[in-house]
Amino acid sequence: MQKNFLFFVMIFAWAFSINLFATPQQDSITNFTPIQQKTIIKKIQVCLFENEPKLYVLKGKDSLELTAKNNQIFIHETKKTKRTETLKISHSLLSISKTKKLSSLYPGTLIISAKNGKLKVINDVDIEEYLRGVVPYEIGTLDEERFEALKVQAVAARTYAYRHLGSRQALGFDVYADTRDQVYNGLSNATPLTDKAIQETKGEILVYNNEPIQAYYHSTCAGHTESTIVWNQESPAYLSPRPDLKSDGSPWCSESSYMKWQRTFNSKSLPELFKKNLKEANVKNVKSFHKVKHLIIEDYHPSKRIAILSVITDKGNFTVRGDKIRWLFKQDGKILPSSAFSIQKKGSQWILNGSGFGHGIGMCQMGVRARAKAGQKYREILEHYYPGIEIKQRLYE
Repeated sequence: MQKNFLFFVMIFAWAFSINLFATPQQDSITNFTPIQQKTIIKKIQVCLFENEPKLYVLKGKDSLELTAKNNQIFIHETKKTKRTETLKISHSLLSISKTKKLSSLYPGTLIISAKNGKLKVINDVDIEEYLRGVVPYEIGTLDEERFEALKVQAVAARTYAYRHLGSRQALGFDVYADTRDQVYNGLSNATPLTDKAIQETKGEILVYNNEPIQAYYHSTCAGHTESTIVWNQESPAYLSPRPDLKSDGSPWCSESSYMKWQRTFNSKSLPELFKKNLKEANVKNVKSFHKVKHLIIEDYHPSKRIAILSVITDKGNFTVRGDKIRWLFKQDGKILPSSAFSIQKKGSQWILNGSGFGHGIGMCQMGVRARAKAGQKYREILEHYYPGIEIKQRLYE
């Protein structure tokens, strides 16, 4: 116990001496004005890594190599190795990576643990600081012309964070740092404008019946948003599907590169691809098959995303519903951009012509960018995508 405590003190002292890496974004990091006043800012615990056999904590050109054996962490330095059960490192900015190369810079505290020979890293960080690593990665850094879009993203991301506090208590954290929740990649891409957007909306969240809403958002709706019915869930009123069109009838998100997309699948390889993806597509009790004879769209959702897809094989048929259709076609680790597509059989090829990117629920980020450029203010934009909500400040607890 005493050895572990002394080691923690040594690591803390080492971490505190880290020099910030020289990056193009360094000025934007140092220019951020911390929240003043006597306030208690909510903290969020973000899972950065899990089930990793090896990680590196970086200090300039030097690094600490971390490995795990059973439930212990092994810290490998140049001439010695130490071990501990839990490692906490606090500093204004820290870098942790799967490689020795410079990675993202994280604020707050890194809590590192080991289980069954694998490492897990949780970043314990103030929500307002967390947003600095979310906004630029979720909607882009953007420019002054689309500044209101950054404010929209800041409020939506903050709301999502508040809504999910304690949601994964059994796992020991609140949110993942990837698309399972919100993309959070530290402060390396923070800019003066993204920081300004967070400051100007400080503490603001979206509420419905005085509770933080499920502030879902996606990249490209292709002209019509969707409700959580695509996940086979009952949808709250503020996530009702709605058109997202300009006065001339064109989608607000028409600048997106995913307004139109195409994917091609070989008929010989499609059966094995489907069988591989059945579990992720939430399909059960399917007889083994060798040929896909027909793909039939049975029904659509209001956004023209497919509600029910029937797959006719040489051994029977099965159906896939809603957004899970994207997982049925998962190839090389990538699911379909959206479930809004047509199907054409041409020779030995199945051709999918689609539109949109993401599940389509809630806020369309490419639409937000266009609306901001057209002069709409962030509150007006948020009230369009989440009808019936209120914007309230919940900074102080």
